[in-house]
Amino acid sequence: MGKRRIVVTGLGVVAPNGIGKDAFWNALINGRSGIGKITLFDASSFPIQIAGEIKNFDASEYLDFKTVRRTGRFAHFAVASAKMAVKDAKIEKGSLNNNRAGIYIGSSSGGMDIFEREHIVLREKSVHKMSPFGSVAYFPNSAAIEVSIELDFSGKVITISTGCTCGLDAIGTAFEEIKSGKIDTAIAGGTDGSVTPLTLGSLCATGILSTHNGNPAKTSRPFDAKRSGGVLSEGAGIVILEEIEHAVNRNAFIYGEIKGYSDNTKTSSLFENDINGKGFVKEMKQVLEQSSLKPDDIDYICAHAPSDIVRDRAETIAIKEVFGDYAYK
Repeated sequence: MGKRRIVVTGLGVVAPNGIGKDAFWNALINGRSGIGKITLFDASSFPIQIAGEIKNFDASEYLDFKTVRRTGRFAHFAVASAKMAVKDAKIEKGSLNNNRAGIYIGSSSGGMDIFEREHIVLREKSVHKMSPFGSVAYFPNSAAIEVSIELDFSGKVITISTGCTCGLDAIGTAFEEIKSGKIDTAIAGGTDGSVTPLTLGSLCATGILSTHNGNPAKTSRPFDAKRSGGVLSEGAGIVILEEIEHAVNRNAFIYGEIKGYSDNTKTSSLFENDINGKGFVKEMKQVLEQSSLKPDDIDYICAHAPSDIVRDRAETIAIKEVFGDYAYK
């Protein structure tokens, strides 16, 4: 087997500033933020009262009413994005039912809205009033399972839960599976419905969120001298990956090619940061080598950039170390 090339043939997105690839792209190029006052619950007692909520989203357009009720927002977003991506790639429903395809979806928090809802029922009513679906609906893997059900898919279904990078790691895992020859096609990406009281409260306690509520669109300021923390958000993004010959043989539109992938961690504790960016450096060097690319071949870096005092600095140090003078161009 020769070196297999992996391409992107379908896109689906549910974001605070746009639902669908065209709406999302138009919002990006026109600088439209999706950050605003929290409306999903009363956040008046929280130090931060803004978030990136998905607005004007009707889950019943993608799922039947009963499924909407028993599943979490993160699963709704995943199904919607996956259906958009499959449609965009012009893949017929049920056509991926073979051993040469897989679903890879990342989620950092799973169905926290379901978890919190069921906890309220238990606390205020009775264990006998709890939903029989709650025990599985908040698991991170329920999004990938719902996607497989809705797409009439039978095959490999994998959930990745690596925190902030889970969506990227899901795409990277799918990339490596196709590259190894195990599969030819993958539905891959990430989803989270994180705007809930418990999630917001937990992140407030860590101090990583900004408490500047006055101008939501400008609260998150990555790499800015005045940055003071990030903003909680929710949404999903799914792509269709294919081995290039597989895509060409079915006359698929190709958005681009994935050349390499690397993951790495550099920390000694859950609560300590890689303040010198050594983990970032290792990752970027590995993926450049894997892709046979030089620093000056890169036109754009999509940084983590959480608008955090320490993490943004570490990422800046790493980019300058890897890219040298080219980092300033």
